[in-house]
Amino acid sequence: MYQSLRAQRLLYCSHISYYVKAGIIDKAIHVFDKMTQSNCPLFNLDYNRFIGVLLRHSRFDLAQHYYYRHVIPSSFSLLPFTSSRFISALCSVKDFALIHNLLQDMEALGFVPDIWAFNIYLNLLCRENHLETALQLFRTMPLKGRHPDVVTYTIIIDALCNSKRFDEAARFWRALIDKGLSPDYKACAALVVGLCGGGNVELAYELIVSVINRGLTCAVTLQPNEARFPRRCLNSVEERDKRWMRDFE
Repeated sequence: MYQSLRAQRLLYCSHISYYVKAGIIDKAIHVFDKMTQSNCPLFNLDYNRFIGVLLRHSRFDLAQHYYYRHVIPSSFSLLPFTSSRFISALCSVKDFALIHNLLQDMEALGFVPDIWAFNIYLNLLCRENHLETALQLFRTMPLKGRHPDVVTYTIIIDALCNSKRFDEAARFWRALIDKGLSPDYKACAALVVGLCGGGNVELAYELIVSVINRGLTCAVTLQPNEARFPRRCLNSVEERDKRWMRDFE
């Protein structure tokens, strides 16, 4: 009996694998459904792999169906990587409710999303004007064991500048530096363009210079066309300095 079920399982898995590789996803789904209805044993890894396939092919409704109708009732769970992929995929369709549920399920299991999944979700929250929720999530990340990286800070700084909360953006920039992270071009551009766009040229200049003075690399200039606006910001500071010098004279 056991040998028969094992042979049946191998047959199902080989058919599913063949259809997935051939891109015939509907056939793969049909075979997987037959497998779930048979006496053939399914394991946690089987569901994780197949949900991963569904996510890659943007079959989010079916992924949700298998999660709630099969994974949870079977006392299985999504692996951290599968959950992170699920969160990332759901961001593309802005399914905030399911993302929230997945995060709660992961927390109950003691799992933590990968940093790239956190960043994708944070970016979505900021783009959809849920900045307070994004800030709350940012604050809880270290408590969950996932510390923000440069990308995380860049997302928050950009969102704060867009919301004209410039002092808060400056505090986040200083926190980034205090943690020993080196800002890349995107982080510098988010700060400089954001602050200068709001008329805070001097603050932008001060923050960038403070980084350089600490011996960290700060890529405020790359290609001429990319550096045009930051350069204009710095030109404004230089013009101010010249005016002050004339006043002293």
